[in-house]
Amino acid sequence: MKGINIANLILLIVLGLGFLAGIIPLVGTAAMFGVIPLAIASLVLSIIKKKGLIILSVFILILSILTLIPLIGTFTAIAGVILTIIAIIKLVRASK
Repeated sequence: MKGINIANLILLIVLGLGFLAGIIPLVGTAAMFGVIPLAIASLVLSIIKKKGLIILSVFILILSILTLIPLIGTFTAIAGVILTIIAIIKLVRASK
C-alpha cells in the first residue's frame, strides 16, 4: 500500500502545480483541463487507501471544475492550492 501513497503524493503535487498555473488567466484554462483528470485519479486513490483524504479529494475535484468558470476561477485556484497543500501534509503525516 506504500506505492499508493507515493502515487497519491505525486498526483497531489502535480495538482498543486496545476492549480498554481490556474492562477495565470490564459494558462489557467488549459491547465485546468489537465487538473480535472488528476483530481479524479486522486479521489480514486483516496477511496482505495481510506486515509481520511476522501473529503479533501472531493473538494479538490469540485474546485478544479469550478476553476473553469471565468469570474471565480482565480479564487478557486487559490483555494485549490491551499487544499492541496493541506492534503499533502495530511497524507505525509498519515503514512508515517
